[in-house]
Amino acid sequence: MYKFCVYIMLIFEGVWLVEFINILRYNDSLNEIVIHFIEYDYRRIPSRIQTSLVRKFVRRSFISGSPLMILVQSYMMSEIGPNQFVYNVLFAFISSEYIRITSGILFALMFCYFFMIQFLKIKLQYLMDKIYLFCNNRINLRLRFLPRKFSEEYNEIYYEIEKFNQTAKKYFFFMEVITKTGVIFYLIFQRHQNSSNVFNMMTMIIIISVFLLENFLYSQVTALPDHNRYIFRCLTSWNARTQFHHQITRRSNAKNYIFLTNKIKSNLFIQSIIECPMGLRCGPAYFIEKLRHLEISSLTFVFVILIYKKFIWNMKPQ
Repeated sequence: MYKFCVYIMLIFEGVWLVEFINILRYNDSLNEIVIHFIEYDYRRIPSRIQTSLVRKFVRRSFISGSPLMILVQSYMMSEIGPNQFVYNVLFAFISSEYIRITSGILFALMFCYFFMIQFLKIKLQYLMDKIYLFCNNRINLRLRFLPRKFSEEYNEIYYEIEKFNQTAKKYFFFMEVITKTGVIFYLIFQRHQNSSNVFNMMTMIIIISVFLLENFLYSQVTALPDHNRYIFRCLTSWNARTQFHHQITRRSNAKNYIFLTNKIKSNLFIQSIIECPMGLRCGPAYFIEKLRHLEISSLTFVFVILIYKKFIWNMKPQ
């Protein structure tokens, strides 16, 4: 089990070093998306949606930082002395370094990724709501082509997701490798154990927590392709109705030429929505969508049952 921890630690340090060098050399796509969002006008998103997103981020930040806040508050109220405070900080640092091997990158980094995924999902959902209202308004059937603002906003969201995917897919793949190989090593390790102890229990809790985190994160990612397909269905339905509406109307050759040109642009945009899937990937392995998430959840359930069964079996008196 310790050899596996060393193996994971070496992979983690190698990934961190490569990404750190890429960021310093401005070769990472994360630089482009950070610069893009620095110049982003957040007034384009309604204030109620911004408030909901910030509240979720603040609540999860408070939960993750509560242990350190309690320790600092105890020191400020003189409930613990300076030596004890330093000892607790060092102990917490050493403990966090130990846990970091299997869960640090997944809980800390994925927390920031979760905020980014939520932000992109909210932007896409806001666009989906506007397109839904547009397509279900009978007055808009008289329009000759799709308004340019929809395609521009959609292309902007698609660009942001693709740039974020170039960085996130490597960490998703790294998390997938850790969870699957970790549970295999843990089951082999438990097979040679005659009894359960605190270390086995903590390892089991960490592995199950990582499994739950992975499935929760994937459940949020699957909303992106679902929203994308819903937008495609709405625009396809609107496009079919507008073609039927304008088919009975005669126009001159000049006006008909302009109408056909704009109509072709709208049709190409609608076709590109379904041909270019919007979402995130797990490295070179697979595209994260609802069906794939269902397969991963089923496999996760089997692994959790095996871990729990082996742990309970070792607790029985020999």
